[in-house]
Amino acid sequence: MKLKKALNSNSLIAADEKGNEYIVLGRGIGFGKKKGDQIDEGSIERVFASDKNTNAKLLELIRSIPEEYFILAGEIIECAEHRLNKKLNDSIYFTLTDHICFITKRLEKGIMPSNPLKWEIQRYYSLEYDIARKAKELLEDEFDYVLNDDETATLAMHIVNAEEDVDMHQNMESIRLMKEIMKIIKLLAQVEINEDSLNYQRLITHLRFFVYRMNAKKQESKNEPLYEIIKTNYAKAFSITERICELLKKKNGYIVTNQEQTYLTIHIQRVIEREN
Repeated sequence: MKLKKALNSNSLIAADEKGNEYIVLGRGIGFGKKKGDQIDEGSIERVFASDKNTNAKLLELIRSIPEEYFILAGEIIECAEHRLNKKLNDSIYFTLTDHICFITKRLEKGIMPSNPLKWEIQRYYSLEYDIARKAKELLEDEFDYVLNDDETATLAMHIVNAEEDVDMHQNMESIRLMKEIMKIIKLLAQVEINEDSLNYQRLITHLRFFVYRMNAKKQESKNEPLYEIIKTNYAKAFSITERICELLKKKNGYIVTNQEQTYLTIHIQRVIEREN
């Protein structure tokens, strides 16, 4: 690709041999470059194809937000992708950069955020929360501000959103639903659950994907030969699963398949067994 226009030292508009235009991001990628210069592919971090809506939003961000915010967002995204071992959705370049700008404006006014689902985010998305904690430290060093744990939770959700490719509102609703499900499990299990145990973490992971499948209408629906066995042998855990199914049907009209019930019961049983 060749340079058509440098937007700043870290972003530019480029074109391939067919004349297709792209917005290209990369640290220092536009520094000292002139129109027609070949772009060093090794310096490219993200490429946004020629899409009018996407490019318009990105161009607006690039023109209105200081370069250092893009650099900080890029560092956080690179760290997150390394820790998660996956590529995040490109939307995070819009949302995270814009959020970093919003953080500084808010702090200048002495406003600290409040996140009512902070505890749940930390528990249900522990790896993303840990990445966000590092991101918070990076932002604190850069801007010489002290950010609270509510901000860490919000940063974590930006990573989760890009990881699962859904919007913030949907993910927050999913967390609220998981909170209700866990409340049912803890109430009916009648045991003290060790939230640091491996089986608890496995249950949380299963619930994350279970709720995701529910929202995406992609639940497991194959015949489950173990259903009757699990229902009989794990009666207490299965009764908890039934209560969860009632909740989902009432709230979302969602009918949980036998296969999904079987998997959920097994995870609940493991938590109950280990805590007795």
